[in-house]
Amino acid sequence: MSRIATGYTGKAFVGRLAATWHVSLRASTLKAGNPAAGDTVTYGSGRLPSGTEIEISALRDHTGALMRILCRVHGTDATTAAFFAGCAAIDAPRLHPAAQEAWAKAATASVRRSYSAAVGASQSAPHQTGNLTVKISEAATVTRGTTYTRPEMDLLAYGVGD
Repeated sequence: MSRIATGYTGKAFVGRLAATWHVSLRASTLKAGNPAAGDTVTYGSGRLPSGTEIEISALRDHTGALMRILCRVHGTDATTAAFFAGCAAIDAPRLHPAAQEAWAKAATASVRRSYSAAVGASQSAPHQTGNLTVKISEAATVTRGTTYTRPEMDLLAYGVGD
């Protein structure tokens, strides 16, 4: 997995994102496995004003450079597009946060329409700018072994090279 930008930790960005959406973050250093040992995952969950659960996680390599951000919404919420826009607006060098934010708002609406029409999994085309690729997906999930399903939307932003 590649870094979003050489030397870019994204700590201030992830901190602002978490504060905006009232998500408490905690960090864990990986001992083994994939991602690699020594990588750090910062993650947390919170709730949108409607009560819908959200998650933020950021993966950094052993040098502290940001490699990936995952934002997740468990359910359907009118503020999902705004949450994803904030997640996509990564302010690393050579990136364009305003354009990434606008793309995320449009892609969230498009994926939501496709999911509603198909009642199944839907995914955006990847959006690439600089070393960053962003995509949005939605799928139904089964909760606790029951037949109850709910939509779950993800925004995944990851590095594609240094």
